[in-house]
Amino acid sequence: MTDKSTKTIGEQLVQKREPYWEYMGRRLREERPNIVTESEMYRREIKDMNKQLYAVMIKVAELREEIEDLKYKVKILGGDPRQMEFKF
Repeated sequence: MTDKSTKTIGEQLVQKREPYWEYMGRRLREERPNIVTESEMYRREIKDMNKQLYAVMIKVAELREEIEDLKYKVKILGGDPRQMEFKF
């Protein structure tokens, strides 16, 4: 029955004392299991940023397609697609 944290002296079982900060950290983890570590926080942030990035990339592709459609319509109607038209 001997391991790193315990040792026997005669018939008594003596436990090795847990350092204060390890105890406080363990106790905090036990009391609040949903606390997010720093690395988990960074992972979530990167995940959210990637989600936003892909949403923006999809929107850019849609807008680029719409611009090409409008240029094609202007060209069919006989106008120059590079000509700026002012609405007065």
